Amino acid sequence: MATRHNRREQIKKDRRKKQQRRVSGKRVTPGWVAPAVIALAAIGAILLLRQIGVFEPPPPPITPPPASAIEKIGTKQAEQPGSGHVGVGERVQYAPLPPTAGSHWDLPHAGWGVKDTAQDDERVVHNLEHGGIVINYKGLSPDDLANLKTLVRRLTAGEYRKVLLRPYDRMESGIVLTAWKWSHRLERYDESTITKFVQGHYGPRGESPEPNSS
Repeated sequence: MATRHNRREQIKKDRRKKQQRRVSGKRVTPGWVAPAVIALAAIGAILLLRQIGVFEPPPPPITPPPASAIEKIGTKQAEQPGSGHVGVGERVQYAPLPPTAGSHWDLPHAGWGVKDTAQDDERVVHNLEHGGIVINYKGLSPDDLANLKTLVRRLTAGEYRKVLLRPYDRMESGIVLTAWKWSHRLERYDESTITKFVQGHYGPRGESPEPNSS
């Protein structure tokens, strides 16, 4: 009996030793590792956001020059056949493209500021009717596009709130500035020319039917 009891005790001891060896063989992560990893990830995120300009102050708005310095530039387009409303979804045949006037949908316009997706011509013409400026672009370099977006934000932050920037694939590569009945083409970004066009055709200085509408 004593022998059996001793064997059982020895088996229990052997099992406890094996368990202790398994536990001691495991790697235990020090308590400081997890906070350090989180801190490094946070620093990396902050550096990335700083690199893309999240923490940069907003660019200063563009203010109007003296009235004597404002001039109209661009090409005046031929009169369009009609400028009233058409049914929503009905397509209008505009010429030239991008359009500068004409009939449009009986809907609110496409809004103002920077748009990264295509906007229907039949809504954008409504923007022009309200005395706004539409800047159309296609195939710009990353630098030119970034500069163009910054300029539009500067314009809309000040006196020129009614400016719309949109991608437009129904034109050759470059930039086409449009106001009611006027347009001006640029092969690449030109801040001075774009600003001059906006100032010369914006709101009451242009020829739109509703220049004081929002």
